[in-house]
Amino acid sequence: MEIKVVIYSCYELTYKQIYGDVISRLYPNINIADVKLEIEDISNNSTRSIQSQRSLKQYVTRTLRIYEDGILKHIVATSNTNFDLDKKRERDLDPTKKYVYGEPAYHANTYLKQGSPAIFNYYFDEKNKNAGVDLSFYLLDIDQTYPHNLFNILSYRELQTIGFKVLNIDEVDFSLYRETGCVLNSTSNIAFSSFTKYMNDISLISKRNMGNIPSFLQCQEHLVQGENDSESYYIDKYIYTFKALSAQGYDSLFRTWCMKVLADKEGTDIEFRLGKQYFHYDAQEKAVSDRLTGPILKTFEYAGINLEYVTNDEFLIEKNLEENAYLSAKNRKDPRNQSLFRNNIRKKGVPTRCVICGNDNPTILKAAHLWEVSSIKNADANTINSFIRVNSLFDLIDQTSQHKNELFFKKYCLTNSGDNGIWLCGNHHDLFDQNYFYFESEMGTVVLHFQDEHQAALFLEETVEDCRIPVQVLTQATKAFIAQRNICFRN
Repeated sequence: MEIKVVIYSCYELTYKQIYGDVISRLYPNINIADVKLEIEDISNNSTRSIQSQRSLKQYVTRTLRIYEDGILKHIVATSNTNFDLDKKRERDLDPTKKYVYGEPAYHANTYLKQGSPAIFNYYFDEKNKNAGVDLSFYLLDIDQTYPHNLFNILSYRELQTIGFKVLNIDEVDFSLYRETGCVLNSTSNIAFSSFTKYMNDISLISKRNMGNIPSFLQCQEHLVQGENDSESYYIDKYIYTFKALSAQGYDSLFRTWCMKVLADKEGTDIEFRLGKQYFHYDAQEKAVSDRLTGPILKTFEYAGINLEYVTNDEFLIEKNLEENAYLSAKNRKDPRNQSLFRNNIRKKGVPTRCVICGNDNPTILKAAHLWEVSSIKNADANTINSFIRVNSLFDLIDQTSQHKNELFFKKYCLTNSGDNGIWLCGNHHDLFDQNYFYFESEMGTVVLHFQDEHQAALFLEETVEDCRIPVQVLTQATKAFIAQRNICFRN
């Protein structure tokens, strides 16, 4: 079998350094000396600069094309590099050129995702002609910090979930990712195992952007009518709304694609909405942002992602509903908003089944607070602020709200946080409220607590078998809520 690697002239020096490692990962038993390397010259007799070559739309230059006996078998796309030998050579030959070489600072959004739609579309076009071709990615500058940051590691996981491997993923340091509380069982298969796991990791990693909401996930209950009332039931529908300005278009492509793959795998109903305007709800001017680039739109089509559109005014209506709900709770002096609480548990991705018995009948499932509402309601300012500060839970308080410094608002956010909730069936919810059992705060396992032969105690003994809160949703925030409930319980 003859193996040939083809690269473009604008990446000749850079890719000559890596093609051997790429081949060894794809063909472990091949002698690299037997592999033919071919340079496709698109320089137009050297009158075209390196940058202009890379900008030619008819070429997807950030790829290595690997042929087996003349048939394209592998497309290997690379990340961007700031240690680009081809640009360095051109700069050295002509110092007037303003190419930046070797600076370690590099914007995370440009490292892998920028330019990826053109790569995806090239792959899908080739696959339509040759079903046997595949696409993978190779990371450059792996000795720098940015290939190992949270944003990019999330991108690698999204890629593998969608179906595209990172060939040298073994060189990525996942320690920072694990420090956030995210669980990674294996570094060889980093794909997300479930929609729940993906939502949970996003919530741990994402930070709120003051006054500007680039994306948000809602979950709504929809009643499905049966032949009679007893056969009617509720289903959950996720709605992911995002915007597409600048690099956010690339990020949204990866995220929606990953969501769709996981949702399709699990039969989860999800809808994607593209925001037509900035979600700056206090801005005087509303910039239109619904213009996804052609390559991104084409990739959405290839991925089978249908888009709806939402205007800024429609978004404001949703925000006003949230604002009015808070003011109503404040007027009642009750931080409980059960509808918001249930929605936030769903958004977090907690499996909709009873933690104790596994019952998944939506008509009997109840959203249970780990840290009791009454305890939060009666807590003083020092208790609330210490809880947030000690556990670093500042992200649970909506920093975009004008009420963010109000004590009641903090109680409202903590009470209705998805991290403060689990699903329990009606029976086990009542027993939980009566303190017949509690959860151990580190592993989330159930601990029975009774000293009599009460019927409820016997019922629990029969139904509890190594029960625990699912590890994929047992975040540091959830552990903190459990620990706080247990403090109240002991007191």
